[in-house]
Amino acid sequence: MGVHTNKVNDQIVIDILNDLAIGARSSSLKPEYLKIMHMRFIDKKTLREIGEAYNCSRENIRQIVSLAKRKLGII
Repeated sequence: MGVHTNKVNDQIVIDILNDLAIGARSSSLKPEYLKIMHMRFIDKKTLREIGEAYNCSRENIRQIVSLAKRKLGII
């Protein structure tokens, strides 16, 4: 995937997270998943930084982000 594609996908995630924050979309995400998505795309934290905050590996965080994107219909 190119850099441009990643930036477009990140902006889609940010837009959806903003919608969720104001209640424009119903969310099937667990609150923890929503917080992780916020940390990743709004706060621009790395997978490692989020993993340290949740005491788990960056791979676990990557999987959670991927699952959350699927649930939100992004991928």
